[in-house]
Amino acid sequence: MTDRDISSPRPSLSRRETPDESKPTGENPNMSAGTFRHFDSARPSTAGAVDGVGPASEPVGPIRFITPAAGWYVVVKALVDFMLAIVLTITLLPVVLLAAAIIRLTSRGPAFYVQKRLGLHGKEFHVIKLRTMVHNAEALTGPTWAQPNDSRVTPFGNILRSTHIDEFPQLANILLGQMSLIGPRPERPEFSNRLVETFPHYYNRLAVKPGITGLAQVKLPPDSSEESVRRKLLHDLYYVRHVAPWLDVRILCLTAVQFIASLLTCCWELIRLPNTDEVNLQISNLMRDEADDVVNSLLDCAPHPRSPARSGRSDS
Repeated sequence: MTDRDISSPRPSLSRRETPDESKPTGENPNMSAGTFRHFDSARPSTAGAVDGVGPASEPVGPIRFITPAAGWYVVVKALVDFMLAIVLTITLLPVVLLAAAIIRLTSRGPAFYVQKRLGLHGKEFHVIKLRTMVHNAEALTGPTWAQPNDSRVTPFGNILRSTHIDEFPQLANILLGQMSLIGPRPERPEFSNRLVETFPHYYNRLAVKPGITGLAQVKLPPDSSEESVRRKLLHDLYYVRHVAPWLDVRILCLTAVQFIASLLTCCWELIRLPNTDEVNLQISNLMRDEADDVVNSLLDCAPHPRSPARSGRSDS
């Protein structure tokens, strides 16, 4: 390690999982200087930055990550990801092209968009997605998490989001070696600047490649606040530490089940008939609106009071 190398305290998920001091530290000597510089773009340059993430003006050296228990599988996993991504790309390409065509027909703007995310060891890359919001959705607000019933989401975008079809183009990121099928979801640098300050071990989720699906994704709803990020972070750190073939198989199976369930739900919403509560609500609203119309029409027909006629005489 050179004089400019900075290392943080070794993170762990529990006392039982703290690695022995005599074992390798899990440092990655191949990391280039400045890997985490973007984390500190909004932070004043001070000594003793959080968990070894150096100030923006200084290059950052190797950082100690949580070491996956099955280190051998990480290497095999990359090969399996590439082969599965080829098969899935060929299989799902018609679905992606059809969705892209519908996006172009139903809303203004491009069908695809790219967004900067953080990958393995904090390296930035551009993730590819199908557009589900109005064009330039963050032009006025800046980077912000999507909220439930977000008005920026288009009607067709709601379908893409509920089925996660908008994530299919990220198979290209897997073929480029930037992502994995399974892993923590890649976060935006704008949010990471804040999250690394709030959650001391947040960068540990970058010890493996980000994924299209993952343990946190199949167990928890999408991020909408820092509290939701905290819950997902615990699942991400668990996955980083315990990544193994059997865990990945279970996550893939559950992802497939949830995808099929979401497709069936969308189809059911298209063909189902209104239930009794919905009928009662709609009729009640209709009756109220019609009653308002009747009252307004009666008021319009009512004779207006006449002004008293002026006489030519003065009462004085």
